[in-house]
Amino acid sequence: MDETFTPYAIYHEDNVIGVAAVEYIPENDSEDKHWIPRFMIGREYQGKGYGLKAMEALIGMIAKHEDCERIRLSVVPENKGAIAFYEKVGFHMTEETIEGELVMEYLLRS
Repeated sequence: MDETFTPYAIYHEDNVIGVAAVEYIPENDSEDKHWIPRFMIGREYQGKGYGLKAMEALIGMIAKHEDCERIRLSVVPENKGAIAFYEKVGFHMTEETIEGELVMEYLLRS
C-alpha cells in the first residue's frame, strides 16, 4: 500500500458522486510535496457545482499543512473540459509535463 496516497469518496447526500485522491510526498522539494492525482465527478453530476465544492474542500484540507506552498495535479492535454475546470478553481498551467500530461498548480504561498 502506498502511504503517500489517500483516496476519498465524494458524496452528495447519501450518494457517492465522485472520487478524489491526495498525495503527500514529504521527501520532495517544497513546491512538489502536495498533489491531487485523482479527481472525478460522475457524468450525471457534472455541471451542477459539486465538483467545484469538492475541489475547494480538498484545497482547504491540503492547505492546512504547514509545508504546503502549492498543490499540483496533471491533466491530459486533450481534456479541455478538465483544464477549464481547474483554471476556474484557480490552478494555472506550468511548463512541465509528466508522462505526457500537463502539470497545473494552485499557489498558496511562494
